[in-house]
Amino acid sequence: MPISHSYAEQTTVQCPHCGNSGSADIWLILDTQERPDLAEQLQAGTLHKLDCKTCGKEIGQVNVPLLIYRPSSEKQPLIFSPADQASQEQTQEHVQQLLSRLYNAVQADWQDSWLEQLVVVSRSQLISSSQGSPSDLQAILQELNQPVRDMRAMGRRVELCQQALILVEGKNNEQLWTALQFELGDSLIQNPQGDRAENIEQAISAYEQSLEVWTRESMPTPWAESMNNLATAYAMRIHGNRGENIEQAISALEQSLEVMTREVMPVKWAQAMHNLASAYRDRICGYRGDNIEQAISAYKQSLEVRTREAMPVEWAASIKIVAGS
Repeated sequence: MPISHSYAEQTTVQCPHCGNSGSADIWLILDTQERPDLAEQLQAGTLHKLDCKTCGKEIGQVNVPLLIYRPSSEKQPLIFSPADQASQEQTQEHVQQLLSRLYNAVQADWQDSWLEQLVVVSRSQLISSSQGSPSDLQAILQELNQPVRDMRAMGRRVELCQQALILVEGKNNEQLWTALQFELGDSLIQNPQGDRAENIEQAISAYEQSLEVWTRESMPTPWAESMNNLATAYAMRIHGNRGENIEQAISALEQSLEVMTREVMPVKWAQAMHNLASAYRDRICGYRGDNIEQAISAYKQSLEVRTREAMPVEWAASIKIVAGS
């Protein structure tokens, strides 16, 4: 008999209305293909709603983490929704425990790439996304098209991107899915809310997923922009080895500059050259003197476009760094 992917813990609850006690299944892992009935309860917002089996009255909602497994989804097979008010440490512990249990249940079908595609959303986001319609997706896209006037709104943009990614799944719109991953990465990098290190990790994952579709051969310009932003994320990365992160940033920037040339995209080329200079300035590997020379050369090249007259703010930033190199 095959092992069930869906998983519930059984607990005993006492009804505050009639005082009787009874057992209840608290679902922690849901395979939407295996248990469509539970998926419908999730959509209705009743998956974790407990009713007394004796008097029929509502006992309340159970606050627990939930891991969604969607076998038919190629892009986002795993969605994790933490328990409300859970700390960062508690959330990490919960997701690791549930992923381990799912791994043991799935066995040979498990793919390590699922971990990179893992989406983390709040319970309200998860429920609203599961209830979503094409009009809901359109409303989200319209809001995302609005200019950002306050960096504090980046948290909202992250939520919108995550909801849209769930809604667009399975609609055979690969380009929209990819553009949303790119926008999610940008929003996470700029988001002042939440855990900074985790935001950057999620941004790196989003950019890398966008690069699976936006390849250099099929879409060179979006590919170069994704590579440039991926480099920025690695340069800012808190986790991992600092030296290796900077090497990743330099590699991504140098690749993007093969497409993002001065002749075709002068402003973005100058920004990328400025970023490359900063990466060489901070470089740990290699000979320090050579790295500084590389940095100065790249800064000076960027200043040929970022002139005092055309881009005074950017020019001042580059001049200040060159003077201190």
